[in-house]
This record gives sequence, structure tokens and C-alpha cells, in this order.
Amino acid sequence: MRVVRFVHAADLHLDATFGGVDATDEKVAGALERSTLEALDRVVQLCIDREVDFLVIAGDLYNSADHSLRAELAFQRAMRRLADAGIHAFVVRGNHDPADGWSAGLELPNSVVVFPADRVERCEVVRDGEVVCAVYGRSFGTRQVTENLALGFVRQDGDPHAVAVLHANVGQREGWDDYAPCAVDDLRAAGMDYWALGHIHMAGRVSDIPPAVYSGSTQGLDPTEEGPRGCHVVHLDEDGAIEEFVETASIRWRGLEIDTSEIQGIDELRNALEDACSAVRESSAGRPTIVRLGLTGRSD
Repeated sequence: MRVVRFVHAADLHLDATFGGVDATDEKVAGALERSTLEALDRVVQLCIDREVDFLVIAGDLYNSADHSLRAELAFQRAMRRLADAGIHAFVVRGNHDPADGWSAGLELPNSVVVFPADRVERCEVVRDGEVVCAVYGRSFGTRQVTENLALGFVRQDGDPHAVAVLHANVGQREGWDDYAPCAVDDLRAAGMDYWALGHIHMAGRVSDIPPAVYSGSTQGLDPTEEGPRGCHVVHLDEDGAIEEFVETASIRWRGLEIDTSEIQGIDELRNALEDACSAVRESSAGRPTIVRLGLTGRSD
């Protein structure tokens, strides 16, 4: 059985507006405005550099049902780069970019599949004339999908590898809209080798058998989405799946609390603030970081 490599991304929210920050500084505002589009470029470059077989995007490619034209043009350019490199892309729509939203209808390369909203569709990935993987997916037709879409996924006999792409809340995770709700047992019943999930912006596995993985958002969108954000390079063979997280965000978010109860005077407070920012700078891997500082405790 051949090894298959692919990139799993989700929740790009292209051209999103940012909450929780008043970016009056033009440099900061410009960096935020570009960041989601730059994350897309990094995902594509990663696919090319690693020479993967395909890219999957597990929903919320766009930030709203009415996509911005700039976002659609950026996606079209990105898909042309992948097509030129011989890399396929498989996309499902999520609650932020459902099928009934507005689109400019830009033409995409034949190497790009956007899964339908009325059924689960199966697509084959062919390498050197041989089918090496089947990719299954279903999109959101409208924003509020309460149906368990996972029940429609069934692996066909003979698939060398099978990857499912779904935007859903697995296990009714708190803090997230319960769209396309399903349980891990529903995923197991489908017989897939890997579930590429979207909707939850924090990366992590929800199941080991089968591997069911949220790749998280490619760029944090507000102060609650702290730390590195990115996508996964997935290595799939007869022994299972191994994911490697790769950061794609241009900007990190960070929240820190400083206990002021022992601080004496404004100069000492300012020094504490500067020390906190220096520590963030040293740990940010060269990426700009927007820091929200909370002061706690009472002193003179």
C-alpha cells in the first residue's frame, strides 16, 4: 500500500475583520488585514514544498456567506499555484461560507473539488495511473446545519486509503455552535482512515481510532485565539496517520496577567510591563504578537 501525504487545513476565514483590538496604528491594521490571506499563501507553499498529493480544507474557507471579492481572487490565485504544481485540492463549505451564500463565481482549476451540500461525494486521487486514495466530503448548504452529516459517510470497498472531510462539532464541544453535531462512534462507523475536521479553531485529535483531527484555524482571529495557529501535514500509510503541525499565522495573540500587589510605584509597574512584553517577544518565533495585559491585585 502506497504512502499518501496531504495537508489538512480549516477555518481560514479569508479577509476576516478582527475583533477585540482597536488597530488605529496603520502598520498594525495593515498586518491584521493581510494576515488571513498570508496564511493561505503559507498553506499553499507548504503543499508545494512537501510535494504532497493533495490539500483538504475542512470548511470556513471564507469568513462570511457573502464572500469578499478580494478573498475569492486570492483563493483563485492560490489554487492555480497548486494546479501548476500538480496538487489537487478538496474543499467543504462550513457555517461561515455555506453553499447558499453569494459568490463571484470565479473559475477554479479542474484540480479543485468543492464538495456538494446535498450528499456525500467520493473523489479519487490518482498517482502514476493508480488510485492511491479516496476523499469523501459534504458541504453545508445553509449556515445553520443541525443534521448529523457524518451518518452519510460510508467507505467503499477497495479504497486503498480513505479520507473524510467534514465541518462539524464532534461530541458537542462547549463554546462552539452545535452545527452538524455528531459523535465519535458516528465517525468510526464510516470506516475511514482519517477524518479531517473543521469548525473548532483549536488544533487537536478527538479520536485515535480512527484518527479524527481538528487542524484549528490558520490565523488566530481575536485575543481568545492565543498561541501558534496553522495546519497539519498528514502522513498516511498502512500503520495509520501521523500529523505534523506547521504554523501559518502571520500574527500571534497572547494574554498575560501581571500581579501588581507587590509593585511599588509607576516606574516599577512600567518595568514589569516591559519585562512581560520582552518575554513574549523572545518566545514568539519571530512573529509579531498582539498582547493583552491584565493587571490584578491592589497596591499603593
